[in-house]
Amino acid sequence: MNDQTGQAQNGNARLTFSQLLFIPRSLAFSVEVFLHTKMGDRYSDVQAAAVLLLVPLYAALWEGRDPTPLFVFLALYVAMCVRNRIECILRRGKPPVCHSRYTGLPRLMGQCPGRGEVYVKQHVEPVVVFVLGGALCPLSESLGVYLMLAAAGLFVSVLASTAVDRQLVLDINDLMIEQQERAEQFRAMRDDQP
Repeated sequence: MNDQTGQAQNGNARLTFSQLLFIPRSLAFSVEVFLHTKMGDRYSDVQAAAVLLLVPLYAALWEGRDPTPLFVFLALYVAMCVRNRIECILRRGKPPVCHSRYTGLPRLMGQCPGRGEVYVKQHVEPVVVFVLGGALCPLSESLGVYLMLAAAGLFVSVLASTAVDRQLVLDINDLMIEQQERAEQFRAMRDDQP
């Protein structure tokens, strides 16, 4: 009974964790469509639609400022989403098949030889987006600040995904050790029988 209660509490914690990450993941996705290629079929999901609400709401915060650069960004975002969706459709059934929630292969991988995909996603991409946002601030403060926020969202999103992946790997490792112990107990039990 305690095990079920613990699982229910753990499930609630994961739901809350997921909810806390919704805005950073949506901000991250708004730039990932430009930064990544070969995304998984189901990666865009709800966060893609959330960007369509997030950007206009963000633009409304900059009352008295020209929202045109943000809406140009939004139009380019939609175009990249369509491009990525077409890429997914054309890739269906062709090897190698990627995970359906794969965030995509970084376009910057070629400029970072010797660095792994996670490193590029967690360190290089947020820095590039942040610097780009800073560079755009004199031209469009609202777009520049949005890109800096998206860079932070990108960093947090990848950091959280990495932490969750590590927990899953540790869980699998623990299960493997437990199964080995059980197998040894089973073998010992069978040897004891006449």
